[in-house]
Amino acid sequence: MNIIFLDIDGVLNSGNYIKRLDGRFDDPQFQMDPDAVVRLNALTTLTGASIVVSSTWRLAFRHSAYPVRQLRTCLASYKLTGDVLDMTGVVDGGRSYEIQEWLDTHSGVEHYVIFDDDTVEGFGEHFVKTQFMHGLQDEHVRQALTILGYK
Repeated sequence: MNIIFLDIDGVLNSGNYIKRLDGRFDDPQFQMDPDAVVRLNALTTLTGASIVVSSTWRLAFRHSAYPVRQLRTCLASYKLTGDVLDMTGVVDGGRSYEIQEWLDTHSGVEHYVIFDDDTVEGFGEHFVKTQFMHGLQDEHVRQALTILGYK
């Protein structure tokens, strides 16, 4: 099983995208950059990787009856086609600990990559850092392909 740990702000949207929207970013239909979504969709299609949402976006769904299903529906509304498998839990210490806890409680993960615009400590070659101003770019997808075993 291949996994993509996904942050959203700074990965599927960016400062440049927000500027291009000229004030429309607050409209829920414009929360994700379609170009970044296309890049992520290409990666999940090619690798078969499932998505585990590590973004704070997941917190809005935590207390619903079916949090992963509702998060999956939300992301699909932005045309995300990859399999949204799960979301990380909330663990003291932040995102690094949340991702590690998820990995520790799920067997069968062969390869994984973490996309985030903030530094996620302790994951070395599994971590692909995006920049908030630019979001997910082709070079990040190429890095992820290598990490996920597709050379």
